[in-house]
Amino acid sequence: MSIKNYQDYLVIESAPRLPNSEEYWKKRGKSGKDVCLIFHDDMDGIVSAILMKQYLKNHGYNIKKYGIINYQEGWQAFKIDSRLITIALDFAEDIPGVDYYVDHHGKFEEEVKLNQQRTSIKTATGSAAEGIAQQLGFPFSNDTKDWIDMIDSAKYSDYDIDIKGILNFDLKEISKSKKSKLTFAAAMNQLLKRSDHKTFIEVVNASEGASIFNIYRLFKIF
Repeated sequence: MSIKNYQDYLVIESAPRLPNSEEYWKKRGKSGKDVCLIFHDDMDGIVSAILMKQYLKNHGYNIKKYGIINYQEGWQAFKIDSRLITIALDFAEDIPGVDYYVDHHGKFEEEVKLNQQRTSIKTATGSAAEGIAQQLGFPFSNDTKDWIDMIDSAKYSDYDIDIKGILNFDLKEISKSKKSKLTFAAAMNQLLKRSDHKTFIEVVNASEGASIFNIYRLFKIF
């Protein structure tokens, strides 16, 4: 990827907090670098999982299993396989059995940080995806940052997007908007069936990038 306008990207030079040594994971009782990737059932969760999947593939990990957590069911609906490296993204609660956890809802208290035995990270960002990009050292474009932040925090008025106008998914009308990409992202988000976990997982597994238009294309396919 070539970056023409460096100012349009947030490039964070941050050492990844996820250990990459296979020996490290075997000493912790894992089968190797086999992963269960769990993410929240919304757009921020999808993008978070896509970014993490790219990192894992680039560093020799194997994604053996996907999982989705929603706030209604919580963790009681999910059984953790202790032989897999369990990675959880964009979910407010960190629990024992999760090996690597990144979220942006609230902050850990200092006492909890001191007693934390696993790699658990709370980022002061508008979205989990932005925090994950920071932790993994990925470039993260400002327009991607904006549409995820807008959707995840329902900041439609902050981005001058009329909530009434996004309820009708009309591409011709959306294209006329001065902020067509934000309008498109907001309108598409209204169409997500958050109970359709199979499609969410298929989209993440097939996606090679976090483009809103590519994510939309894959949702149409699956």
